[in-house]
Amino acid sequence: MVLVIMLTGMSLAQCGGPDGGSRIVGDVLNEFDMYVGQVLDKATADANDVLSTAAGQALLAAKNFESQIAADLNKTIDNVDKSIRDTLDKFIDIEKNFKADTEEVLQQATDDTQQILNSLSWTNKNPQVNHYEPKSTALRLEDSTPVDFKIHGNWPYAYETSSLPVLTIGSKTLQPASWSTFEMDFKLPPDQLNAKANAISRVPLDLQVKYDETHQYKDIKLGHFRFEVKVLPFIPLQELTLKNTTSIDSVTTKTFNIPDDYDVNHRGYQLRSDQSCRDASKDVEHAPKDEGFTISGAAINLLYDAAGENADAYVKNVEPGMVHVSAWTRGDCFLGFNRRSGNIEFYVSVTETQRVTLAQNQVCDLLHQVVAKAPARSTNPGSGDTGHVNDGNTSSGNPTGTSSNDCKFGTFTWGNTIVVPVTRDGWALHSKLWDGTIVDFAAGNTVRNPYIAVNDKGDKIEISLSPAYSASR
Repeated sequence: MVLVIMLTGMSLAQCGGPDGGSRIVGDVLNEFDMYVGQVLDKATADANDVLSTAAGQALLAAKNFESQIAADLNKTIDNVDKSIRDTLDKFIDIEKNFKADTEEVLQQATDDTQQILNSLSWTNKNPQVNHYEPKSTALRLEDSTPVDFKIHGNWPYAYETSSLPVLTIGSKTLQPASWSTFEMDFKLPPDQLNAKANAISRVPLDLQVKYDETHQYKDIKLGHFRFEVKVLPFIPLQELTLKNTTSIDSVTTKTFNIPDDYDVNHRGYQLRSDQSCRDASKDVEHAPKDEGFTISGAAINLLYDAAGENADAYVKNVEPGMVHVSAWTRGDCFLGFNRRSGNIEFYVSVTETQRVTLAQNQVCDLLHQVVAKAPARSTNPGSGDTGHVNDGNTSSGNPTGTSSNDCKFGTFTWGNTIVVPVTRDGWALHSKLWDGTIVDFAAGNTVRNPYIAVNDKGDKIEISLSPAYSASR
């Protein structure tokens, strides 16, 4: 948390300079009010709840202090009691803590402010609780180390009278391991926290703090507070797998034979000048056999060829939409008897191709840090899986169950966030929670869940495990 506040005017801390003792007490407190007021305005605009609370408490303390020393406000600092000068020194410390602007020193500013309020005769000294932590914790079933439980608030009467507060959890009553006017630290025994491997336990705690009963209102128990701690399964996920789908431009290749019935009866095109003693020729044209394909090549396959100089078959032309084949034979007879007439039989092997878009899926088991690369599949409608696919990738990829740097992200548990590279608009994340609940995410569909959250950053995703609890569950 970083907050930069531009403030004008003389700060309270300056009252300790060479002429500080001659300054008017009321002026000093007015300048403190102005300074902290600006802090409060800035914190409110920035929605900074921690700073707003601290600044509000400081203003309240200053106003109450001004009321208590109303008769001394027009005196100089060196003409008032030491107790007033000491309180002004505390306000100086509070101002310094606001300027430091970290959570720790802001908490100190809040405590210092409350200490001033506790010293005033008419302010509220009844027990108060501001916050406690942790609100959730994760335990192994076999854990035996106590859990630190801190309560922050204000209980001046109990502390001044050395009346130890007590915290009840399950069947045990605990006293604080340490405490002050503003904080208590208890050690929660794990055997009272009801840890489970497949469910969240909600553990109630009761705090009793001594209070001044002369200030009690009717029969209200001012020193009784109730808390709840959620005990989470230590292992939050049973499954967490990420699938990245990459589109690859590829080529599917097929081969077919003509005549169309050649694969059935194994008979090709025939020219028999040896029978007719006449020249013969044949032109064949054939379109691609499969829809969406284009012809890329053709080859003549001779089944029989006699008198080769008087017979030939060849590919005349190859076009994307048509293959052209020609053949001829010459007659060579004498008085009706064949001498070297051409005689040929052949078939044609035609190659056709289609450009396709392939989906290459890589599945990463994020819990076990292994990766599997699935076979590429065509995404073109109606193309099927027939034929040889050349995806232009000469590497074999990662076989199923092998480790990969793309799949190593360290320990992933409650409160953690991991950043994982993904295929933009082509990823899907599957998770199974500790209780078997399935939560699936995908590009463009980052569903809301109180425990696991995904933030899509385009070419990477942030996966977070939150100990939040949904009241609807």
